[in-house]
Amino acid sequence: MQNKPPKLTIFFLTVLSTVFFLHPINATIAPKKAEYFLNNVEDSPAFVNKVARYNLIILTPTQIYLHQNTIQNIKNINPTMIILAYVPSQSYNTQYWPNDPIFNKLQIQPEWWLRDKFGNVISTWPGIKNINLNSDWTEYYLQFVNNHIVGLPNVDGIFFDMVSPNISWANGGETDLDNDGIKDNPASADALWLNRTKNFLSRASIILKTKYIIMNGTSEPSVQSYTNGRMFENFPTPWEGDGSWSAVMNKIANGKKNNKNPSIIIINSNTNNTGRRDDYQNVRFGLGSAMLENEYYSFDHGDANHGQLWWYDEYNVDLGEPTGRVASDNGYADYRPDVWRRDFENGLAIVNSTDIVKSVALNGDYEKIRGTEDRAVNDGSIVSEISLNPFDGLLMLKIFSTLDDVLFTNGAFARFFRPNGERVRNGSFLFNDAYQGNDRLANIDLDQNGRKDNFLARAEFIQAWRDDGLPLFKEYPYSANYTGRTRVAIGDLNDDGLKEIAVAPSSGALPIKIYDAYGILSRNDWFPYGRKYKGGYSLAIGPSGAGGAGRIIVGAGIGREPTVSVYDNNYKLLKQWSAYEKIFRGGVNVALGDVDGDGQNEIIVGAGRGKEPIIKIFNEDGKEIYKSFTAYKTAALTGVEVRTADVDFDGIDDIVTLTE
Repeated sequence: MQNKPPKLTIFFLTVLSTVFFLHPINATIAPKKAEYFLNNVEDSPAFVNKVARYNLIILTPTQIYLHQNTIQNIKNINPTMIILAYVPSQSYNTQYWPNDPIFNKLQIQPEWWLRDKFGNVISTWPGIKNINLNSDWTEYYLQFVNNHIVGLPNVDGIFFDMVSPNISWANGGETDLDNDGIKDNPASADALWLNRTKNFLSRASIILKTKYIIMNGTSEPSVQSYTNGRMFENFPTPWEGDGSWSAVMNKIANGKKNNKNPSIIIINSNTNNTGRRDDYQNVRFGLGSAMLENEYYSFDHGDANHGQLWWYDEYNVDLGEPTGRVASDNGYADYRPDVWRRDFENGLAIVNSTDIVKSVALNGDYEKIRGTEDRAVNDGSIVSEISLNPFDGLLMLKIFSTLDDVLFTNGAFARFFRPNGERVRNGSFLFNDAYQGNDRLANIDLDQNGRKDNFLARAEFIQAWRDDGLPLFKEYPYSANYTGRTRVAIGDLNDDGLKEIAVAPSSGALPIKIYDAYGILSRNDWFPYGRKYKGGYSLAIGPSGAGGAGRIIVGAGIGREPTVSVYDNNYKLLKQWSAYEKIFRGGVNVALGDVDGDGQNEIIVGAGRGKEPIIKIFNEDGKEIYKSFTAYKTAALTGVEVRTADVDFDGIDDIVTLTE
């Protein structure tokens, strides 16, 4: 890289054959989290789970080679993760490589070293010797990388460090590229070096049979077409232009237009080797900047030690896909000091790149992240205007008016909790003014086409429309004359991606009915408590966990012991227990969801009428696994409806309570 000493770190560990039984995840869409990790890979479930949260990671080839089982476990959990193998382009590591299981095979010829006019080999970083990047080295080294590194299991691409367009910065300008015993003229040396760099990357694009070639070090326009992108280390990268935020951001925006597809840009900001991982403003500023261009972001110790797996509050949210272009308050066409923002499906990213505090109108209400670190900033408050410090950024969430993928009562007030009772987000009224109050609504993909369908339940019927507005079905479970209230649950019982709709009466000697995604009865009428039972039911349906068997959760209604019953999708009773004291007869409300991220769905229970809104969480065997909590304080003992949904977009279900 330009005007910066290169570095290389290689570590060793014993290969273990540990097998982890872990569940797949999908890393967030935005922010795109990267990690520049040149430290030891650990063969432990804890390490695997930490790494699998990222969208992209850079690892040394040695660690990939020595820990193939662990890397495979990471990929099993997060199949979309991009793994890049770290390869320096212009140096030999004298400290580690002679005993390295991969790089000890390198045979360096004397004419490949970068030397001064006296023939001394140049070292621009402790523990390395520099290479002069001539054509013989390029051909030999790239074939070596292709033969020994590209083919390592789960390697998606090569990350070339130390790519620079010039060389006059090295050794105080004392270089002799052609080994003629004469000090190079700086301008001539730089021109020759740029040609060698272009040749290296051009040949890499031909020789390396890999999906991605990413470089770290230069935005030189003439080399961009040979790579898929680059890292901007020490953001704002000081050797890019004048090192300002504006200069670097313009390099990012313009340079990637010339990169090969698929393009990857990584912004790496860090503590400048101070180790201050709690420099949250620095984290937010770099992360917000990356999100303006919808690119990858990493934050670590610094260029002296890329070996951390630090995690921040902002990493726990998923803002989804961008819904508009990056924009500045003053309407600039290119990056300049200003307030910049970009809107996403689930919120927005905003950056103040000026050196003064800015008061920013958001043009609507947004909710701050409810964090555990910088609580003064990420306090969960709802705001329409913010004061943003110089060189700071902020991620905010859109306010709920409806919920996706969950059935809610139109006009209900929703509250959101973690399983320990901690509030996740601010409560809000859910209302779609296209429907009547107290309608039960769901915006959910019933038919597995990747788009949301609309579902409506009223007393006498259930109805659904496709995403294009065409009707799917309209059914009357208990006749058009039914005047009671139905209880409805939607979920996948067959693990085929298609939803089933379960309907039960809230009272009366009527059966539970189960329809498929197209409104066709898919099972026989069912009386789980017998044909004489008239107390009604609450329902939840879905798999026991990721890819698990279908489960039907039945909560007893009024007049019966407060039992929760677990059935398989053939109506076979698997487990039954009382959620509250047995003398309570107000009924229980049930929901199903993975609220702790362990890959297994938990059963959420809310008390029925006659009790405070007490929430309990059980596993499928009826064991209460979290301490119960009260959703809110009230004198009216009306109970509480429960649902689950990922409302903070962290990939884990949250508990939703509904009050009508």
